[in-house]
Amino acid sequence: MATLTDLPAEHRDMVRRHMDEKTLAKLSPAELRYRCAYAHEVRQRAKGQPEEHYRFLGKHALRVLNSKPIMEHLAEVHRLHELRQMSSSAKRQDEEGVIRSVQGAWAHAIRDEEEANEYPPGLYAAVDMRLGGKPVLGDPELEQVADACIAHARRQR
Repeated sequence: MATLTDLPAEHRDMVRRHMDEKTLAKLSPAELRYRCAYAHEVRQRAKGQPEEHYRFLGKHALRVLNSKPIMEHLAEVHRLHELRQMSSSAKRQDEEGVIRSVQGAWAHAIRDEEEANEYPPGLYAAVDMRLGGKPVLGDPELEQVADACIAHARRQR
């Protein structure tokens, strides 16, 4: 479980103001630090940008801060993919006259899950690589964060 004391002082206020307490409680300290460093960098880059870019980057930083822990997200995406594969591809007309399939509904659920959660660049792929037993080339810090996320999720079970 991550706490504010796991963060450098300059990131604590950002977390207090913008991160959901439930999310904070679920994250590993390493994932929290990595997300906060990225969100802080995004917010710094947003300063001086045109208003539309500033708002977009600010929303992106907030989504990164408040997304599910990466391992929880990957487990949910995996579960939804399995349900989609097991479901029928037969199409049916609903009460509104729209033709739908069960697989299409699962595909929509997968898209919703992916769109609702954003992560610092490379984290998703790094965790996936480490779960597959492969090294993360070129970024030892990212590999350490990925390993910490995996270890934290295993301890939570």
